[in-house]
Amino acid sequence: MSGRRSLNYSRMENSRHYIRASLAAVLLTSLGFLPVLAESPAVDDQLATLAMLEDTRCPEGIQVAAFLDNSEPEVRRRAALALARLQDSTTVDQLADRLRSDEDPEVRRLAAFALGQIGHRDGLTALETAYGADADREVRELAIEATGKVADRRGTALCVRALADADAGIRHQAGIALWRIGDEIAVRQLLKALEDPDPDVRWAVVYALEKIEDPAQVIPGVSALAGDPSPLVRAKVARTLGRVRDPRALPVIFPLLEDEELAVRVNACRAIAAIGDSSAAPQLLARLEDAHPYVREMAAAALGEIGEDVAAIRLEQVSKDSVDAVRAACGVAILKLLPPESAQLVVLPMLEDPGEYVRALIAGAFGAVNTPEVVTALRQIAGGTNLRGESSGGRERAAAAGALGELGISDARAELLAALADDR
Repeated sequence: MSGRRSLNYSRMENSRHYIRASLAAVLLTSLGFLPVLAESPAVDDQLATLAMLEDTRCPEGIQVAAFLDNSEPEVRRRAALALARLQDSTTVDQLADRLRSDEDPEVRRLAAFALGQIGHRDGLTALETAYGADADREVRELAIEATGKVADRRGTALCVRALADADAGIRHQAGIALWRIGDEIAVRQLLKALEDPDPDVRWAVVYALEKIEDPAQVIPGVSALAGDPSPLVRAKVARTLGRVRDPRALPVIFPLLEDEELAVRVNACRAIAAIGDSSAAPQLLARLEDAHPYVREMAAAALGEIGEDVAAIRLEQVSKDSVDAVRAACGVAILKLLPPESAQLVVLPMLEDPGEYVRALIAGAFGAVNTPEVVTALRQIAGGTNLRGESSGGRERAAAAGALGELGISDARAELLAALADDR
């Protein structure tokens, strides 16, 4: 993606520090501590005023919009940025005028950005004009990005046009914008754009297709990129196939579970969890042996979602994993797969795990298991002593209190009141 220096947030913060410094200089000058610089106070005063209006979230955006007519480009830029942050829809017309007519390209860029942040459909006409007529490619790209942020279907046609732009950065933004709009009328053009030579465009288009509720077209189209040379494209393929939530996508997802890239394997596990088909249990069980703990964690979590109870046997074995997150995921999954009485036999001992992260996640998950043994354990933890005989950690105590609330255990009132006095 192309850089947008004017919209870089670190630069925005630097600008804010500069503005505050300028305000301090103005005040010091007025008190006689600094010499007066004839050429700077007017601009500095206005910048300081804009900073004050923004910081105080002035209720009348028109006060800031008035600075868009200033003769100094620096002031107009700062005003446009302030309006982006204030997000006042009553200033759309003034920003649209700057976008159409300002001679300074940086002002036009910030005006387009502000229209996107405000997200009001009245700005769409100006954004379309900017895309079609502005000589600055960054303005044109920002116009497409802003159109997506407006998220109105009247912007679909413009974004579809931009999918065929000669500039790859603009085509990429068009894909992201169409994801934000989520208009099914764009499906044909999105499927065609899957053949784009730029990988950043391809992954953005795959991303956009997850919003299209048409499995018959989306699954074959996206599946064609399952072997794409770009790992980011393959990761988005797995994600989108999961969002379709159709078991017909599973044969394409299964090979992605063994992809060399971590993000692809993780997204493939999540995709299977979203589809929720228990026939995928063997493939997920194999991922419990993945070399990367994040994949093992996601595979365990997915097994808990697809409802294949025989997987609980293997999950119990993996619950001894050396990584806290994997152990916790196994315990939570087992609680989802087995009846309460059976699940507690396996998972209740995990409340003595050496890792507080594990103990906390398990305690929270017990909010769906209402047995006497579980309630007793949760009350003890919420009361301040965990099952290891130690003082309960803040995270596990909070989780136990939350679980007791979910279970509606009125007898735990004393423990919950005691927890309110905890200084964590």
